[in-house]
Amino acid sequence: MVASVRVFKGRVLAVASDEELSSYLGRALGNVGYDVSFAVSARNGVTKALESTPDLVVCDIYLSDMEGAWLAERLRAERGRVALTPIILLADRVDVEAAERGLLAGGDVALYRPFTEIELCNQADSITRMARRYQERRDSVIPMSAKAPPALRGDLEQMSLATVLMIIEMERRSGRLNITTANEAQKAVFSLAQGTFVIAMLDGRPYDSLSALQLALGWEKGRFWFVPSATADEPNPQGAIGGMLLEATRRLDEQAR
Repeated sequence: MVASVRVFKGRVLAVASDEELSSYLGRALGNVGYDVSFAVSARNGVTKALESTPDLVVCDIYLSDMEGAWLAERLRAERGRVALTPIILLADRVDVEAAERGLLAGGDVALYRPFTEIELCNQADSITRMARRYQERRDSVIPMSAKAPPALRGDLEQMSLATVLMIIEMERRSGRLNITTANEAQKAVFSLAQGTFVIAMLDGRPYDSLSALQLALGWEKGRFWFVPSATADEPNPQGAIGGMLLEATRRLDEQAR
């Protein structure tokens, strides 16, 4: 019999004050290939994240000292790679406001209880893959001006739309993202605020943001350019880029079956 080899997927910091939840996270993520370390409070979580720079933070909203939103905000305010670490927030479905505070503070995805181990691990896999693609492509971003906030501009064949959006979300940028097909037959424009979708336009007309994103993700050839804005609309907690990307990708996968 050939022994199975566990594939290492990355390092996860699980932040939970509840011992039972910590044990659950360690078992579920450890079984699929993650190396899991633990923190028992928000302050302890920030300290350990700064020390280890994990590939993913999974944080309960309800901690013994602070809400998970505090941890997300502190990590996003740091300099260096840890500020870009993807964060999954765990919350109760009856307390959506707490999850929204976490997303606005810097969390990428909210996972509501009760959730299964499969749901948890699929979210972890999806968000860490997107974060790695972002890290690999980040050096190819061309700043338009050294005096203004850096803009993004490029070709969809060289940098996917999903990668561009992850950059915008992780750096909490505000502005307008334009995408056109290769022949400029179609154009999508997304107004973004602090890394969230606010308004979408398709061929000059208002359009549902998720539907427009799903369509634009299918454009393999074309151009994109993002123009930052110093003033922007209020961020939309329901339009977090990470969650919208996952849902749009899921819909595209269903269409392809």
